[in-house]
Amino acid sequence: FGSSGNRLTLSYDQIPVNPAVFHAGDLVSPYSAGYATDPLFTTSMIAGLVEKASGQAAKLGWSYFVGHTLRFILSEASYWTAPAFPDTHETDLDVTWYVPGRLRGLSLRNRLGMLQGVNGQDG
Repeated sequence: FGSSGNRLTLSYDQIPVNPAVFHAGDLVSPYSAGYATDPLFTTSMIAGLVEKASGQAAKLGWSYFVGHTLRFILSEASYWTAPAFPDTHETDLDVTWYVPGRLRGLSLRNRLGMLQGVNGQDG
């Protein structure tokens, strides 16, 4: 959903648990693990289902452009992977400044990711 610089997104992924297959059905993606480049819609900055285990995930994201030079992205994701891996929740904030003028094409980006629920700890 979106209008004039705003966009709201809702994503859901499910990797079915199957005890009869490798790692109970985990998605194996060695070239994207740790890089947040896997094909799932709910992958966040710190981790997604590929880095965890089979299960379900949902993600709500909001992006907002200020003019044509500043973009904010806020997202909240939940991963339900217990008992194979503790359920976790991740909140991310991403701010990007697109430099105008002679340096057009250059962007400066700052990101903050908070992962809660890993081994019963917040961090």
